[in-house]
Amino acid sequence: MQLKNSFYHEIKDRLPEHALEYWGVHRHYHFALNESLDQFIKRIIDESFGAITENELSDYTKKIRNALRKRKYDWIKKYENALNHPFSDPAHPIFSEYCSLQAMEPKELAQKYQDLEEDEILKQKTAQKTAQIKQWKENRNSLFTEFPAISILKPQNKEDALKSDLLDVTCDYIVKELNYDMNSNSKPLPSPIVSKPFFSLRSSKITLEEMDGIMQNIIKNDKEGATFTMYPTTSSDIQLTTLDKCDLSVYQEITRLACSGTKVKDGSVLVDVSFYQISKQIFGYDAGEKGIQRVRDSIEKLSNRRFVYSNGGTKIDYVLVDSKITDAYDSNYILLFILKGICDSILQKDIISISKKVEGKLQSNSNARAFIHALQEQRFILYRDSPENMKKSFDLNFFEDSIYFNTKSYKKKISIIEDSLDEYVNNDVIIQNYSYENNLFHLDFLPLDENDVEYYSEWLKNHMIPNAAVPTTANQPVTPIETYLNGDF
Repeated sequence: MQLKNSFYHEIKDRLPEHALEYWGVHRHYHFALNESLDQFIKRIIDESFGAITENELSDYTKKIRNALRKRKYDWIKKYENALNHPFSDPAHPIFSEYCSLQAMEPKELAQKYQDLEEDEILKQKTAQKTAQIKQWKENRNSLFTEFPAISILKPQNKEDALKSDLLDVTCDYIVKELNYDMNSNSKPLPSPIVSKPFFSLRSSKITLEEMDGIMQNIIKNDKEGATFTMYPTTSSDIQLTTLDKCDLSVYQEITRLACSGTKVKDGSVLVDVSFYQISKQIFGYDAGEKGIQRVRDSIEKLSNRRFVYSNGGTKIDYVLVDSKITDAYDSNYILLFILKGICDSILQKDIISISKKVEGKLQSNSNARAFIHALQEQRFILYRDSPENMKKSFDLNFFEDSIYFNTKSYKKKISIIEDSLDEYVNNDVIIQNYSYENNLFHLDFLPLDENDVEYYSEWLKNHMIPNAAVPTTANQPVTPIETYLNGDF
């Protein structure tokens, strides 16, 4: 189950103050020094909930709750066993108090504890600690980070204290506030669908069986057993025209409109579309009726496809455009209903990662537009990981993952890519040079300009890792996150 960033923020807002203080103050465990609290929250929740489905949430949260209950009793047992050590042993729960007494001058000791012997003082402190442990045990809402004998735990147990509180808060939020309904918090589409477009460079008629084969190829990197098939929305269509790069441009414009002014109704995002405005955006000011008709045709094609993704017990059935209503007073306008899950998933895909001014340098009829977002992402990754070396090599698979070529000719595919890269170089877009040798495209990316930095900053918010290049005047080094060992449940 993939979760949205907003879910992690909700959990962080619900973390008790003591848990937040524990992270920031008690730096006796390694991970607090090497990752931010936001990174820790995301990592622990992803490790715990990433492999389950929404249908499994009820049983899984019960499993976590039972494990946390067992952990609480295990820690109490550790405390009871630790009482058998002498006071001078670091394993004893009040060893720190013993050290404090040893450091006191006789006069100070007598003034504070009067006639009590050292052994009596330590027994009193042990009784007080035991009372605190009993109170902690009986309070169902007590935090693991509030465990009164935290000093006797091993470093891994101390990490588990914060991890346990985080999981407890997460389960509580899912059960009590969401009632196991994760529709608004999870990404409903598997990443292979979102990250690999199924638009072709040119339009052609294709049978459903052939299209199924294309869909299978799109998810080739997914787990074994996954299937992805496409059907027409009406049974009368036995053959479809492939979605081409014009359809991709129209869909991207619709998505931008949906993201800029989101209106949600009954689980769908409502998008007011002007055929003329989209046509002008894609084809230029003089697109005319022909360009407007191409936009109409694309929207019709986008509305006429139903996709079914299956993986094990998971089955997702969705459409790109759920329904549409034509404006009764102006035929230039149409109201589209896009499933909110689709819109949210496209947002995660970073589809707007390059300025329209830069994208506009390319010819409207050029194939170069097909790869621009994929290459921009690679440019951002290079800048993040190694800004001093903005060079990288790609094989044909990279470009095939960006768009469906709709040709079996290897030479034709290479020619299409070279034509696109030539246009990038000639117009100073993304790359400044390239070469093709030994079946690899060697790209030399342009440094980021002022507009790029703005988009890079937005992109980096969801793709930040230690040692990332941050667009500031002074980058502080960050120690890489050490491997975090899972807890004992």
